[in-house]
Amino acid sequence: MNKLDLLRMGLKNLWRRKLRTFLTILSVVIGATSIVVMISLGLAIKENNKQMLENIGDMTALTVYGNDNDGYIEIDEGGRDLKNNSSKGKKKTLNEDLIKELKELPHVTQVIPVLNLQATVHMKKYFYTGQIIGVRPEDVEALHLTMTEGRGIQPGDKFQVMMSAELAQYGFMKLNDRGDKPPTVDPMKDKFTLDFSSPWESAGNNPFEEETATKKSKSYPLEVVGTYQGSGEFGMIMSMDTVKKLKTEQERFQNQGQGQKKTLEKKKEEVYSRLQVKLDKIENMDSVKNAITEMGLQVHGAGEWMREIEKQSTTIQMVLGGIGSIALIVAAIGIANTMIMSTYERTREIGVMKVIGATVGDVRNLFLFEAAIIGFLGGLFGLLTSHGVSYLLNNVLSLGGFFGGEGEEAVTSIIPLWLDFLALSFSALIGVFSGYFPARRATKLQAIEAIRTE
Repeated sequence: MNKLDLLRMGLKNLWRRKLRTFLTILSVVIGATSIVVMISLGLAIKENNKQMLENIGDMTALTVYGNDNDGYIEIDEGGRDLKNNSSKGKKKTLNEDLIKELKELPHVTQVIPVLNLQATVHMKKYFYTGQIIGVRPEDVEALHLTMTEGRGIQPGDKFQVMMSAELAQYGFMKLNDRGDKPPTVDPMKDKFTLDFSSPWESAGNNPFEEETATKKSKSYPLEVVGTYQGSGEFGMIMSMDTVKKLKTEQERFQNQGQGQKKTLEKKKEEVYSRLQVKLDKIENMDSVKNAITEMGLQVHGAGEWMREIEKQSTTIQMVLGGIGSIALIVAAIGIANTMIMSTYERTREIGVMKVIGATVGDVRNLFLFEAAIIGFLGGLFGLLTSHGVSYLLNNVLSLGGFFGGEGEEAVTSIIPLWLDFLALSFSALIGVFSGYFPARRATKLQAIEAIRTE
């Protein structure tokens, strides 16, 4: 008997017992749907966490910090952090010399200096007090920002800035705000100014007026040339040269307010707030991080969180997959039961097949074909059901936030192509394995005794 004859006979035998076949296939559908949906939930959790971390920072970057935003950290001769105990340690400076030293480390592709400026940005009656991030225009592309509108800063820009979309949406507030809804800011159209005064001083309503200088800070007009998302850079990005000048003006303003001399001693070297160390591969993060730590520097990277979350996600997928596989195991038992009953009911038929020339292999393959068909059809309809459930979870129930995502972009269920193929193949294999012992029993029946059976 050829394979086509076996397939035709198998389908005919299954059709003769439609109800039992339907119920057995239904059990496989439930099992396949359970395991696919459970795994898809785990994949969605992993993807949502990955997207969240990518918004926090570049996965292939390490951030080197100084203490108190002044570019220094305290270490002893052994490289241990002494924090504020400077009498026992030496200062490690985040400067150009350190940048050159970091660039020489293996697997380091780029070192980006960042200089932070704390200031107040005004837009009509609203304000934002926070970070202005100074970077070199040529380094902006390496920050992997997603531009949502406009362009990035360019060489020659002075008071042109890039604003994070999150700042435009949530960052501005009104003076004496009592929980009002954040104002709608249009970065590309609204006019912004920057100064170093508190919002109350700028509004002429300073509750601490007796303790501070009466002179107001100089105001600088800002031009927003683009908005961006991602990399965890909440605030505004401005040219490094402009931020350096503004920091000097800020120190002069603060010294005047405290009654100190108006002249400032020129700094001997540029000290940055932090350094972004770019790596060639995330797999090399541990070795580079250890090398930087041995230099006495504080360092961390979003990639570390990613690996921990991947471990947790893998565990969650295994647990969810294990829960779903219980239903598939029950379905496998159902297939085995159906095929065993079939061998008892078709004992005479098996004997006739052997008498007219069917080999042991033909009998075995016939039962295996029938079991595989049940598994395959159950897996196929289970996949269709799984995609339907996935669609409902993603588009109707909208549970993305519950599974670790943010807002409307989060997904609840992800079914990749490889999962479709794996589920279909696994269902068919489950059918074959479940039908093996019934098929083996059928091959051991003696032809004459089988024919005598009523």
